[in-house]
Amino acid sequence: MGTSNFYNKNASKIWCVETSYYDEEIEEEIEDEFLWEDTRNNVSSSLEKIAKQKSRTYYENSNLNVDQLHSFPSTSIGSYSKYFYFCNIEFGVILIPHTTSGYYEGFNLDFDINLSVSEICGKYDNMKDLLSDVKESLLEDNKALRMNLGNLHRRLETLLSEMKNEIESVYEMYSTSLEEFAVFSNGETIYKSVA
Repeated sequence: MGTSNFYNKNASKIWCVETSYYDEEIEEEIEDEFLWEDTRNNVSSSLEKIAKQKSRTYYENSNLNVDQLHSFPSTSIGSYSKYFYFCNIEFGVILIPHTTSGYYEGFNLDFDINLSVSEICGKYDNMKDLLSDVKESLLEDNKALRMNLGNLHRRLETLLSEMKNEIESVYEMYSTSLEEFAVFSNGETIYKSVA
């Protein structure tokens, strides 16, 4: 029984980093022990620069909770976020960039999504659940929010889309983009490069 090498949850592509290469001189596969840490440092410093340009917040932290599967352990790189007020309520879009180990080799870059509302305890990984709880918990007491819920939805969607694109533009600098080309009944997967 085989399995896919990469687990990808939110990124639009599989941002793959291969940690080994074939050295023709010695005719041997060489494992680059420092590539994982170098890639994480490069991603972190690039996100720090973009955060300053885009008025976002970024901090490096390898201990944040990341949604992961048992066979594909993940480690956070940091937190990339933007908070804003809408109808006197603070909303937040937080992306947690992380590395996810490949099942057989290498690793890929992905991110978790956390959406938050100051008036509601908890974090959301999707817009539907967040808006459902906002409707249920906040609309009765906030007429302005009730009248502008569509505008809030558009603002959150736009911000989330912009931040995803910013993170993926950094991933593009330090990895190769792949997509699944074929998946066999035993779970094995063939990937192809994406331009």
